[in-house]
Amino acid sequence: MTDELQLALGLMAIGMTTVFAILALVVQGGRLIIFLVNKFAPEERGGEPLHEDKNHVAVIAAVTDIVTQGTGRVEKISKK
Repeated sequence: MTDELQLALGLMAIGMTTVFAILALVVQGGRLIIFLVNKFAPEERGGEPLHEDKNHVAVIAAVTDIVTQGTGRVEKISKK
């Protein structure tokens, strides 16, 4: 191999390794943040239950069935 090609392949390997390492740090940092937030600031549960009109529940279930082509189901309806 020529010196230029060898240098180019070496720089490419260093660059790809650096990008991989930085992306791995970003992913692990994100997982750590998610873990810490879930542990120390859990989502509040409770409050007043959402009043569910039977017609609204039927419409939401029908739309879900159409959109997911029968593979989805409504487990919970909550107001955000």
